[in-house]
Amino acid sequence: MAMAAKTIILFHMVFRSDWRENHAGIATDAALAEGDTFRRYYIPANIPDGFELEGYIDNEVMFELHYANNGQYFYFATYNLAAGLSVDTETASYDFGYRVNGWPAIVTENRGKTVIVWHDDVTYFSLETNLPLDAALNIAASYRLHENIF
Repeated sequence: MAMAAKTIILFHMVFRSDWRENHAGIATDAALAEGDTFRRYYIPANIPDGFELEGYIDNEVMFELHYANNGQYFYFATYNLAAGLSVDTETASYDFGYRVNGWPAIVTENRGKTVIVWHDDVTYFSLETNLPLDAALNIAASYRLHENIF
């Protein structure tokens, strides 16, 4: 059953959140995103024991780090304001009651996968993982800005 689109005021910006039968999308007003150039490298400082960086994606819109350890994983991503995020909500639970470093966050849990999405007025963030929620929130809250990738 599809839910009606609604506007949510979060992160000192207006987001349009489209709740559909199988996903939720979130994006800023296009005028706010215009001209955003993306070269901000945020890296989580809290990496659980045994996890290693297995790869990354770096382009004009996003920077995503892929960590894994024996079947467990987490993907930590940052996006510029022009990006729109989509989270699978089919059979998922979601909660707007979380915060990451004081910023409002959306948490979805679905079939053993947790996704946390938040924004700090400059950058979108997401963390996808099969780790427990408390571990995911600890990783999410540990991000630090770096001058370059590594």
